[in-house]
This record gives sequence, C-alpha cells and structure tokens, in this order.
Amino acid sequence: MTQLSSINPLSCFLNRQVDDRIDYCKRLVDSRLQTSENLFRKDLLAHYGCVNAIEFFKDGDMIVSGGDDRRVLVWKLQQALQGLGLPIAMRAQHGSNIFCLGQDSTNTKIFSGGNDDQVIIHDVTTGDPLNYFLHEKPVYGLSVHPENDNLFSSAGDDGRVLIFDIREPSTNEPFCLAQYETPFHSAMFNPVEPRKIATANAEEGVSMWDVRKPM
Repeated sequence: MTQLSSINPLSCFLNRQVDDRIDYCKRLVDSRLQTSENLFRKDLLAHYGCVNAIEFFKDGDMIVSGGDDRRVLVWKLQQALQGLGLPIAMRAQHGSNIFCLGQDSTNTKIFSGGNDDQVIIHDVTTGDPLNYFLHEKPVYGLSVHPENDNLFSSAGDDGRVLIFDIREPSTNEPFCLAQYETPFHSAMFNPVEPRKIATANAEEGVSMWDVRKPM
C-alpha cells in the first residue's frame, strides 16, 4: 500500500480523526515551510550582472538595487512580487560597479557609490541626477544622516571616512572624520544618536567615532 506523505493534507486529515490531541494542521504548515523551495522567494530579474547593494525605502513600499551593470534600479515592491512591469532605472549610470546605496528620509533621493570614485544623488521622481561628489578612490559604503537629509558619510578605498553636506558645492572639501592607510568598507550613522558613526576598516576592524571629536 502506498504510504501517504507526512505533508499530504489528506494524511493529516486522516491522522486527526484517529488522534485529535496532536495539532496536525500546525504540523502540516511546519512541514510545508521546511520543505518548500519557492515559498519565500521571488526572483526580481532586470540587472545584467552581479547585484552588490540593495535597500528598502523608508516606507517599505519600494526597494533600490545596484550592481556591476552600473545601474540604479527602483522596484515597486507589490508590482515586482506579482511580476508586473519592470523597475525604473535612474538616468545617471556609474562608470563602474556600484557598491553601496542609501536614501533620504522622504524617499525622494537615492545616493549611490561605487568603483568609479564618486557618489551620485538621484531624484526618485524624475530619475535625473541631482549632484555628483567625487572621491579619490572607490567608494565602498555610505550612510545618510537619519535626522538631516543634507548630510551623508562615505567610506572609501583611500582609507578615509568623509562627511558631505549636499547644500555646499560638490567641489568643496568634505569633512574628514577618519583616515587610515587601509580601506574603509562601511561607515554608518547611529540612527538614535547620529553624532556617533560606526566604521569597518580592512585592518583596524570596527570603530566608533564621535563627529565632534574627529582624528
């Protein structure tokens, strides 16, 4: 006689008639979760190469992605999950791989940094670039100030953590918070106390900084 699978609904129903002390419905759901290969995943296909960075918008309705194809793509989450339409591509492309992304608190600006030694600010509504902030070497990480959308930090291959004010001309020298001989891979504002920044360095490891007392 053929043995019914333990995750077969009919099997759970028959077993429940024999012994209702066991929650067979819960067992069925648990088994389904453990064995499913597609229950949690929806592939979003549009990039032409490796995807190196992805972020949710603050309201959770959209996500932004960037990668080796040098493009910044904005996905409307519900449409993407249903396979409806394509993501919106920002007009400005990087000259090389994109490594990091960020957004402001109003979901109107996207910040992207990468291997072409620059951070580009994109207008979400129009897709147009708003400004370019040049670096000396590749940008590996960035973070937008949680309380002031005009400020962002960047971490780079040149061993510096820089803080930019986008209200100033992009040619102005940024504030240098830290400088080492080895690359910084990330620099994140504390979401509750933004005067504090956590950094990750290739050799020095994790460090905490106070913007009031730079190196």
